[in-house]
Amino acid sequence: MQIATIFIVAILATLSAASPAADVHQQLQPRARCGTLHPACDGGSKIGQAQCVCRSQRQICDSWSCPGSTVTTMVCGADESGCAYTS
Repeated sequence: MQIATIFIVAILATLSAASPAADVHQQLQPRARCGTLHPACDGGSKIGQAQCVCRSQRQICDSWSCPGSTVTTMVCGADESGCAYTS
C-alpha cells in the first residue's frame, strides 16, 4: 500500500512539474501583418491610441476594445519584427 501511494505521489509531482506555467499568462504574439486582427479581438473596435510600454516597439499603439472582454488590447508595431499584441 505504501509503495502504491509513493508511486502515485511521484507521478503527480512529475506531472505538476512538467505542466507549462506559461499557458496561464498571456504572451506577446508576433504577427507578420499589422492589418490582421488577433482572433480573440475579432469584431473589436479601435478606441484610441496609447504609448507602448515596450522600448523595442514603436512609440504609439492602437488600443482596441474586444467583444466579451473587459481587457483593453494594445496593438503595437515592433521594430523589424512585425506586430505584437499585448493587453
